[in-house]
Amino acid sequence: MVRLALVVDAEPALCEILQRALRPAGIEDLILASNTEAASHLLATKFDLVFVDLRSSPLHGVELTGRIRQSGLNRATPVILISGDQSKGELSRGFSAGANFFVHMPIDMGRLTKLVVHVTAIEQRRRRFRRVAERIRVQIASAQVQLEGETVDISLDGMLVRVPRTFPKGTLLELNLYLPAIDRPIVGLGLVMRVAGSNEMGIKIDRLTAEDSGRLQEYLLRVCVA
Repeated sequence: MVRLALVVDAEPALCEILQRALRPAGIEDLILASNTEAASHLLATKFDLVFVDLRSSPLHGVELTGRIRQSGLNRATPVILISGDQSKGELSRGFSAGANFFVHMPIDMGRLTKLVVHVTAIEQRRRRFRRVAERIRVQIASAQVQLEGETVDISLDGMLVRVPRTFPKGTLLELNLYLPAIDRPIVGLGLVMRVAGSNEMGIKIDRLTAEDSGRLQEYLLRVCVA
C-alpha cells in the first residue's frame, strides 16, 4: 500500500526537511500543493498525514484545516500545522479547527521525526477498524433530550450519525446502538466531536463493556470482509 502525505504552502527547503522526517515512518511519497490547490487533492485522495505551513497565510491555513475535518476522505487524517508564531491565539485557532499538532520554526529535526513516527503508528492501529458506511439505528440522549437516528458511517471508536437535530460540540451523550439481527442494543457513552450542518454529528464512542466492544468489533469485521 502506498503511503502518502500532503504538504500545503511549504517552501522547497521545508519540504526537504519534512521528507527526511517522513521516511522513518514509511512515507516516501509527497504531494506539494498551494492552499487553493489542496482542496481538490483532499477531495480525490486519502492521505496518511497532512502538513499545513501557516507562515504564508495563517488564516487560510486554519480555514483549510477546518475544511479537512469536513471532507469525506480525510476528516480523520492527522493534521500537523507548521508555524513561526507560538502565541496562544494561533494555537487555539488551529486546535479549534481540528489540527492534531503544532510544529514551530525553527524545526527540531529529532522531535519532528519522533512526532511523525508516533502519529503514523497510531493512525495505522486506528485503521485496523476503519469507518465503514453502514446505516444502523441509534438512540442518543443528553440530560434533557433523546433523539433517534441512524449512522452514516461507524468504526470501533466513533461514528457519524444523522439525527433530527444536533447537540453542541463537547456534549456527553448516552448511546444505544441497534446492530442488525441482534436483540439487545450496544450501550455506551459518546462525546460530540464535531457538528456537520443541521443534522449530522461526529461522535466518539466510549465506555463500552468488553462484551459490547466485542460484539461491535465482530460486526465491523464481518462488514469489512464481506
